[in-house]
Amino acid sequence: MKSQHKSKKGSKNKASFTVARSNNGNIQITFTFPKEEVKKAEEKALKELGESITVPGFRKGKAPFEKVKAHVSQQKLIEKVLTILLPEKLSEAISSNNIKPAIYPKFELIKTKEDEDWEVRAITAEIPEFSLDNYKEKLAGEIRSKKIVKSNKKPQNEMTRNQKQEILLKALVDVVEVNIPPLLIKEELDSRLAQLLQRIEKLGLTLENYLNAIGKNPEKLRQEYESDVRNSIALDVILTKIAEKEKIEVDQEELEKALEVAGSDPQMRKQLESQAQVNFIKTVLIKRKVLDHLTLLWDSV
Repeated sequence: MKSQHKSKKGSKNKASFTVARSNNGNIQITFTFPKEEVKKAEEKALKELGESITVPGFRKGKAPFEKVKAHVSQQKLIEKVLTILLPEKLSEAISSNNIKPAIYPKFELIKTKEDEDWEVRAITAEIPEFSLDNYKEKLAGEIRSKKIVKSNKKPQNEMTRNQKQEILLKALVDVVEVNIPPLLIKEELDSRLAQLLQRIEKLGLTLENYLNAIGKNPEKLRQEYESDVRNSIALDVILTKIAEKEKIEVDQEELEKALEVAGSDPQMRKQLESQAQVNFIKTVLIKRKVLDHLTLLWDSV
């Protein structure tokens, strides 16, 4: 596995980090925080924690650091210290190495001993660069093959727009090569399987009973879900890249109309107060326009 390493070295009393990139898109960022910096962060953490807990014999927020420290768990203190140490350094590592995280990093504690330097590892992933590489010509070839197969069969009704788009989406995964980071696949796979397990439990079934009913074992189920997850993520990034290449955008009027329709649903109205939800709707609209763009290609072949 090919890796690239870039490091940001600080002075003796300054935090530093090392970035390791693998060619499958996984990224590890290892941070080293000098004990002096950890000590300052710990004092700040204890001050903030002390304002929210009561230490016998002291007014809230007035207890010495040592007393506060004795009344909070080691895990809680470490988590608080990390929220002070990590954000700025993580942002610096991502910016200086031009990292485009596909998921928020997960953190591993390598060393957090008292009165020693701390080491923390952040693990994330980004989609490796890929090329659309004459995707229209390749897609046109797939469309022609589908039309030839259809013409050799008994006459049927004309394909619906949804049927055409379903074929186009499957063909896109075949003609555009994109490597999806294993970490990204695992995160989404675990999430979907957890949701499946919740649905099974709501039905009053066990996983074993469910698998017996559908005639599959856990390994087979996971393999099928993994394939679906990989294709789903691949399609998402491919459609996004096509939108960028073809300069497909959604104007403000289109977005406002979609938000108005979505807002008519009481459950959605509350969610639309979030900018993240508005951005999600905009992304959905763009991908719909990409599909419309590809459907025109189908009709022209």
